[in-house]
Amino acid sequence: MRKLLLASSLYAFSSFSHNPTLGVGGLKGFDSNDPDCVMPKGLIGLLRWRFIRNYQTVPYTNRTRIISIPISVERITGESYFEEQKQSLDIMPSTHPVTIKVTNILNHIIHALHNEKSKMSSASSNYSVWLHLTRSLPPSMLHLDGLNWEVLVVNEPEDIFTGCYAGGKIVTTTASVYHGSDAYLATVLAHEVGHIVARHHAERKTRSTWVYFIHDMLNRFVTIDFAQRVLPLVPLLPFNRRLEMEADYIGLLLMAAAGYDPRCAPIIYDEFDKYEELKESRNKFKLGGFLSSHPPGRKRAQALDRPRIMEEALVLYNNVKAKRGDES
Repeated sequence: MRKLLLASSLYAFSSFSHNPTLGVGGLKGFDSNDPDCVMPKGLIGLLRWRFIRNYQTVPYTNRTRIISIPISVERITGESYFEEQKQSLDIMPSTHPVTIKVTNILNHIIHALHNEKSKMSSASSNYSVWLHLTRSLPPSMLHLDGLNWEVLVVNEPEDIFTGCYAGGKIVTTTASVYHGSDAYLATVLAHEVGHIVARHHAERKTRSTWVYFIHDMLNRFVTIDFAQRVLPLVPLLPFNRRLEMEADYIGLLLMAAAGYDPRCAPIIYDEFDKYEELKESRNKFKLGGFLSSHPPGRKRAQALDRPRIMEEALVLYNNVKAKRGDES
């Protein structure tokens, strides 16, 4: 499987640049969101087809990147890890009030996501117009189809933690639930949903395959365990912290669209720095250095509190409030 992923990653990058405008004009007719896109004939056509299948646009931010991990592989991997957590951790029953509370908040966020997804799908339905206006492909959202969203609440009264796995799987602790208000839970849950929406797990995995590729290349000439030395450092790279900031932004819009006041989010992130000393203890959840990639809470709060960002979220929040007022 590792060699297969390496080959897929190398194949995707061959002869192409990360520049979102390079070669786009020659890719008309290829839609990465279309599962029935026909594979063209010829080497050049095949390379372009392979590139367009791996060249994707993040919903909400329209950032473009290469992802070589198939959606099915990403989902199966996430579900496998999630099942392991079910077996190894002290999970609160689904009928417990704490679990019901978290599930209800998550359901509100997912309902808002479906509504926003429909809007984005409608806006990007005219492929040629979208390509002309943005010089990038429409947002990639196939990975959100048919997701079985689940949340586990771990009976952990001291460790404040919330994390996620690919495939719509989220884990939090009773300490997190008891720690704050519904707005706090909405903030951290929407952040995790943001990771899944942006396919950050697959994006990190794609970069990790390059570490293994370099490792295999180096081993042809020198004996060095490059992968073992470098892989632990991958979560610490600035790239991963940028993904966290992106999930913050997506999460802010989702919580606002779900009817939770987005002005609470910067306050909550600003408080995260107080729990810096707890991060080491969270490794027992075996989420692969997840928290080490997070930027300082104050920096995250400042980013979300920028007028342009907050105004965008408040428009969604006020629309929801107005709609609920009309219905009542």
